Amino acid sequence: MPKPTKKVTLEVKQESDSILSDANLTSAMSYFPYFIGAAAMYFLAEDKRVMHHVKYSAMMAAAVIVLMFVLNGFFAWVLNIIYWGASAFLALKAYKGEEVKIEILDSIEEKFNEKVKK
Repeated sequence: MPKPTKKVTLEVKQESDSILSDANLTSAMSYFPYFIGAAAMYFLAEDKRVMHHVKYSAMMAAAVIVLMFVLNGFFAWVLNIIYWGASAFLALKAYKGEEVKIEILDSIEEKFNEKVKK
């Protein structure tokens, strides 16, 4: 007589393990240089707290691109290195969950928001 076999069932739980569900990681990815990270995270981020970092990244990229056209040669190269370093530093702070506050960018953001609301 054959032995009765036990039926094994596996229950699979699907959780949101997407990279984009981690707010700190998406905030850090928004600092990928030259609008790439800011544009990607603007459309892909699931958390609204990331938008603060997207705005910072976009404003920094816009300022650096304009200054690189104004400053040619060696100074543009130095500015590029400083920008990459600042982006890496801010990405690290965002990944750790620390508050990122830059007064110049905050004042520009406030002025922009005032103009848009009018």
